[in-house]
Amino acid sequence: MGLIVYSGLAERKAAIDDAKKECLKVVNSIASEQQAVVAGVQQLVTALAFLPEVQSRSIAATNALLSELLRKNPQYANIGIADKSGLLWASALPFEEKLSIAERKYYRDAVRTGMLSSGEYTIAKTVKKAVMNFGYPVKNASNQVIAVALDLEYAQRNFEKISLPPGSSFGLLDHRGIILIRNRQDPFSEKLVGNRDPRQENFTRMTAREGTLEGIGNDGIPRVAAYKQMILPHEPTPYLYVRSSITMASAISKANTAMLMNMTALVALYAMGLLLVWFIGKRVIVNPITRLVKASEQLAAGAGPSLNR
Repeated sequence: MGLIVYSGLAERKAAIDDAKKECLKVVNSIASEQQAVVAGVQQLVTALAFLPEVQSRSIAATNALLSELLRKNPQYANIGIADKSGLLWASALPFEEKLSIAERKYYRDAVRTGMLSSGEYTIAKTVKKAVMNFGYPVKNASNQVIAVALDLEYAQRNFEKISLPPGSSFGLLDHRGIILIRNRQDPFSEKLVGNRDPRQENFTRMTAREGTLEGIGNDGIPRVAAYKQMILPHEPTPYLYVRSSITMASAISKANTAMLMNMTALVALYAMGLLLVWFIGKRVIVNPITRLVKASEQLAAGAGPSLNR
C-alpha cells in the first residue's frame, strides 16, 4: 500500500508538470499571435509616418486614408493622429468635439522615447469601448503621434476559437494587472474583464519573463498556471501578460484515478487473500486438528476398559 501511495504521488507530480507544460504551450501560442499583431502595428505606423498626407497634415485626405485602412483591418478599433499638444486632428472614425490624448500613457511615452510605445486598458473616446493603444511619433518638426487602438472585442472573438483542454482558461492583462480578455464568456469572466485580479498575488507572482505557478485562482479553485510577459525592446516593463491555467483537479484526475484503481485492486487482492487463508487454513489445519481432538476425546473416553482387558 505504501508503494502504491508513493507511486501515485509521483504520478500526480508528473501530471502537474505535464499540465504546466501544456499551459506554457498555450501561452507561447497566444504570445506569438500577439507579437504578430504588434509587428503589424509597427509596419502600419511606420508607413503612415512617411506618407505626404500625414507629413503635410492634410486633414481630409488623411481621414479618408485612415478610414480605408480601418475598413480593411478589423482588428483595429480606430487609427488617429494627434498634434504635439495631444489633440486629434485626424481619425478613421469621425469625431465632433476636440479630443485630447495627451494624458494617455502611449502618447507620453511615444513623445518621450521617439519610438513605438504601448498603452493600457482604456475606454476609447472615439469608439466608446475597451481598447489597448499603441503610439508612434511622426519624425518631423510637427511632433505628431499616430495612435492605433486594438479592438479587444475582436481579439476576444478570435481567442474564443482556441481549443483548450477541459478545465483550462487563459487571459491577457496589461502592465497594471487589468484583465483585458478572458477566453470564457460567463458572468464571472465579465466581472473580471476591466478589473484587477481579485487575488492580487496571481498577478504579483508573475515576475520572470515566463514561468509556471501553482495556487488558488480568481474563482477560488486550486489551479496550475503558466504565463509570459510581452515587452517592447525599449520599454522597461511588460505591456502585456499572457496567462493560462488549468484546474488542479483536472490536471491530476488521471493520476488520482490510477491510484484509486490500484488501491481498489490491492484491497480486493487483500480480501481474496484473507478468504484463501481462511479457507485453506480451515481445510488444512483447523479441520484436521478438530478431527484429531475429537478422536483423542473418543480415545480417552474408551481407554479405561480396553486397558483392563
